[in-house]
Amino acid sequence: MATLNARFARAFFYLWCVPGLAAPSTTWVLGATVAQESVGLNLPVLALSQPDWSNYLSQADNPGRAFQNQQIEIYAQHPSGWRVAAVVRSQTWLDANADAVTLAAAQASNTNPPEQRHYQLAALSQGWAGRGLRLGTPWWPVATSRRWQWQAGLALLQLTQLRLAQVGGQLDYTAANAYDFDLWSQRSNTGITGRFLPASGSAGSGASMSLAVQGQPLPGWQVALRVDDLASTLQWNNLATDANALVSANTSRRPDGYLDYAPYLKGQKTLQAVTAHIDPRWQLNVQRTLNADASNHAALTLQMSRQAGINQAWLGWQSGPTGGQAPHWSLTLEPHWRALKLQAGWHGWQLVLASDGKGPDTQYRRVELGWQSGF
Repeated sequence: MATLNARFARAFFYLWCVPGLAAPSTTWVLGATVAQESVGLNLPVLALSQPDWSNYLSQADNPGRAFQNQQIEIYAQHPSGWRVAAVVRSQTWLDANADAVTLAAAQASNTNPPEQRHYQLAALSQGWAGRGLRLGTPWWPVATSRRWQWQAGLALLQLTQLRLAQVGGQLDYTAANAYDFDLWSQRSNTGITGRFLPASGSAGSGASMSLAVQGQPLPGWQVALRVDDLASTLQWNNLATDANALVSANTSRRPDGYLDYAPYLKGQKTLQAVTAHIDPRWQLNVQRTLNADASNHAALTLQMSRQAGINQAWLGWQSGPTGGQAPHWSLTLEPHWRALKLQAGWHGWQLVLASDGKGPDTQYRRVELGWQSGF
């Protein structure tokens, strides 16, 4: 981990030394942000932790994906544009094929599949939580261009939680509560215990680098591309891992005619050095100013993002540039989730509310509150 963190540090030191800084501000800026976003694709993301989550599943024969991001950030920005922040973050995501969603829903509702069928299962999930520091650069010009700028950020984290789980294999339901199965699973987390298994390590570590580019390709147009956690690592030495195989075909005949019976379930618990990465988030924002008048910054907007295999595309309108002290607001629509997002700002306060308007079966919700002030 020390070697990898050193590579991140050297890469970021190179960014520090690049000349050509943008014009600095005249004051320090202090701010804070609290944010949570929950997104489900064919899954009721907010109900997944409940025993009766299958009651809120609209259709069980589709693949399902979901993720949830939570973050608290307190930051200070130097007049030159350099920014340092203390962050607390967590991220959870799930990816399951259609057969895995169908069987998981049947198990949650304590029912059998409606008919004889072969299932091929594939599902994996990851969750982590940590705290640390984040350093961000000013906006620098791209080469000699004055229309385009770029920015980078580096985060170092101490992990307080890391959970990985994966299941695969095949299962046949032969009716009358009978199953044939050939399944395997593996999970890693600090909650796994065993009689002869030592305790997991107390903490893990992580690092990530983010990049952003923004510019004005044409008069009245603004484009911004940002990739959070573009390069990242999560590591936990001595994390408890439980690997299992479940096979119903457990008999074999010996040459002498006798039958050998193997156990249905074979498993092993060990401590392992586990490495994972933070799922990156890609964001593209495009704005088209409606009026050339400098006093009127109203614009049409297109906001696209992708994370954990889930795409979002928001179309809308905003009254003016976000951030700063001037009042502004925007309203956007996501057609797939039929969700609305309202963003408003006034005197340094920022509020973002977004939802698909559903109850426990909601598949999209975002809440964000931010504040910043010069001093």
